[in-house]
Amino acid sequence: GVGVGKVFHYTNGKIGVHQRVYILSEFNEVIGKYLFYYFSSKFNDRVSKLSAKNSVDSVRYDMIAKMSLMFPSIKEQSRIANILPKAK
Repeated sequence: GVGVGKVFHYTNGKIGVHQRVYILSEFNEVIGKYLFYYFSSKFNDRVSKLSAKNSVDSVRYDMIAKMSLMFPSIKEQSRIANILPKAK
């Protein structure tokens, strides 16, 4: 579908969602805001290669859960997450 693999929101509070939307939360080794920017820039490319090709493309939770992701230190994540909004 049109929104497959798109990352739309980063919030630090409650949010209303509808079906076929995944919420990522409760992180120990990654900063949520950094993860938002990471997924916003790289996720769509990875998902387009993995998406389930049915009548409508889709991303299943197990596809996300099986992704191997490597992140810089928390300190570096924080630095990047604070710089990126200013770069746009």
